[in-house]
Amino acid sequence: MKSFCRIWQTLYPRAVKSLMNHEEQLLAFFRIKEPELWSSIRTTNLIERRFREVRRRTRPMGVFSDRTSMERILYAIFTHENLKENTMTPFLIMTHNS
Repeated sequence: MKSFCRIWQTLYPRAVKSLMNHEEQLLAFFRIKEPELWSSIRTTNLIERRFREVRRRTRPMGVFSDRTSMERILYAIFTHENLKENTMTPFLIMTHNS
């Protein structure tokens, strides 16, 4: 981080200052020791993460047979993701401001 800041300090002093002031929060991701959790905490945007999971799971299906089928599958995906999220304490620890 320091090397990056030295390189860009002259061109973007305000941006570099902001990075340096928030370095601990920006790099909190790396405090999580379990690599299998990294893909789920890479972004803090819960909505973005949900829709990425919907795309991943529905892409192989191609099309839904009807509206009820679509609603059932989406409900199952969102329910599963919400239950999974509620059990992931590293995310809560990482974003907690102490």
